[in-house]
Amino acid sequence: GGRLWLSTLDGLMARNAAGWEPVHADSIVAAKTARSMATTPAGTLHWGGVSGEVFQFSSNQVVVLPPPPGIQPSGVFCHVDPAGGLWVFNRGFVGRRAGAGWAAVKTPSPLGPTLIAGAGQNGSRLIVSGAELWRWKAGQVELVRPLPTIEEPREILEDRRGNVWITSMRQGVYCVPPTGDLLHFQQGRGLSHNTARCVLED
Repeated sequence: GGRLWLSTLDGLMARNAAGWEPVHADSIVAAKTARSMATTPAGTLHWGGVSGEVFQFSSNQVVVLPPPPGIQPSGVFCHVDPAGGLWVFNRGFVGRRAGAGWAAVKTPSPLGPTLIAGAGQNGSRLIVSGAELWRWKAGQVELVRPLPTIEEPREILEDRRGNVWITSMRQGVYCVPPTGDLLHFQQGRGLSHNTARCVLED
C-alpha cells in the first residue's frame, strides 16, 4: 500500500518515497489500454482496458483475466468492494469476480449501447447505461432516473451535495441534482467547448 499507480504508454509505473519506478516489462502492452484502476486491501492491482480487457498485477506479474461473459470491446470500469471483491462495469457485463469465473448481477434494464461508471457517495458507484442513471451499492444495482441520450459520455462523479456530474466528449456537462430538473452546460451556455473530459471536486 501507499503507492501511486500510473498508466503510461510505456507501461505501468508506481511512485513511493523513493520516487517513480517502472513496475514490470510485461505491463507495457497491457497498460496502454488502461481505462480504470482499482486495488485490493492486499495490494493486488486490477485495471480495465478500453477494449474489454481485465488485467491483474500481483507478485510482480501481469495476468490477463478470463473475459466476463458478454463483455464488449469498450471501456471496463473496475471497482474493489470493502471485502476485496473485484467488480467490473462494461456495456456488455456488470458483475463480480467469482472464483475462477464471473457472476453477473441483475440490472434495472438491459445494458445500453454506452456505459461509464464512477465514484458515488458512501462507497457506491454511479453508472450511466444508455439513457439511464443507475447506482451500484452493496452488490445491487438500482435505477436512479432516466436521462437524455448522452453522446460519448466520459466521466461521472457525485459531489458532496449529491449532484451527479456527467461529462461528454460531444455535449459538454450534465448535472443531475438530488431533486429537480437536469441541468445541461455546453458551449455558449457556460462552457467554452463541448468536449468535457474530467471532473473533480476538491
